[in-house]
Amino acid sequence: MVVPAELGHAQYARGVLTFLIRKFGRIQFCIFRKKLFPELSEDTGLLLCEKFESPCTWFSVAVLNDIQQVEERKYIEYPVDLDAIRNGRTRLGHYLLSPRVRQLYGQLAEQKQVVRLGGVADVGIGYVSGYNDYFHLSMAERRQWCLPASFLRPALVSLGDSDGMVVRRADWERLGREGKKVYLLTIPPDNEGRLPGSVLTYLKYGKELGVPKRFKCRVRERWYSVPHVRIADAFLSYMSGHTPRFVKNRYNLVAPNTLHLVRFDETKRADKFLAGWYSSLTRLSCELEGHALGGGMLKLEPSEAERVLIPLPRSREETRVVRELDRLMRRMAEEPAIDFVDRHVLRRGLGLSTTECALLRDAADEMHRWRMHK
Repeated sequence: MVVPAELGHAQYARGVLTFLIRKFGRIQFCIFRKKLFPELSEDTGLLLCEKFESPCTWFSVAVLNDIQQVEERKYIEYPVDLDAIRNGRTRLGHYLLSPRVRQLYGQLAEQKQVVRLGGVADVGIGYVSGYNDYFHLSMAERRQWCLPASFLRPALVSLGDSDGMVVRRADWERLGREGKKVYLLTIPPDNEGRLPGSVLTYLKYGKELGVPKRFKCRVRERWYSVPHVRIADAFLSYMSGHTPRFVKNRYNLVAPNTLHLVRFDETKRADKFLAGWYSSLTRLSCELEGHALGGGMLKLEPSEAERVLIPLPRSREETRVVRELDRLMRRMAEEPAIDFVDRHVLRRGLGLSTTECALLRDAADEMHRWRMHK
């Protein structure tokens, strides 16, 4: 069967694979570097099964460049751990890695100095405005409509507009000067009848645009009152071309559902977990726990983001590491940033060798190439 590539990572895949294991004696899942159907946005693979109604004695993942290698039987084939598939510990996409890297990744996941993001924080989506272009305003639009500050909250709409590992007030003000939308219209649902004239005028403009008729707006108690607006400790990008961005929120900004909100446990310090984000281990973990969209973008659902591994720096070094990372990222120096984190967090913190760091880094790069079909 030609099957969607989601079989390698989706939540429903576990049930499908468990069913196949019960029904077929031999199973092979073929993953291709070159897309089977280049004209489609959907990634696909081949599922080969035989010996129906027999106990499964062989399940493998075959890693191929193109369809011709199936006929020629010239490909690498990795046996799958059936128990790991049944209980959801491993996805089929993990078998794109060499056995040596899979073993190292598994060992690091068990170390005390490595945590899963979901073990120390809650990851959720931002607010759903229903019409971002209306509910978000630039500084010029705020002046144009004379909207009071009490009905606006500073917002970060996109991580692509920010630099560094920390978003400060100065960063938000710079975005405002550049004409970006940096405010969220915030009107409590019980404020009807006590609104300033300028706000009422803006709401009248919204009615003219048809905003109240939009689905997310018309199902609210008050169409203009955006619910679930929360401040997060950090923001995490939802979709990324390369490494997902993870930044500390230093100015109490709010964000829409184009970003994930990360809120750490009260006793946890954000810097401790931000420090290891650009390590080769976390880059690889994002590729393994997230999933690729048809165009090559990496998508992290909240549940996937919570499974991402983060190495911790040595005690009391996190602030210095984040400060240096922030400086490097503001200079658009991602490769030096990875070198820095690998050296200070993976080698000094976890005791990994130079060879092991290189293995993780090469594996992360290889997974990125697979995602991009290169």
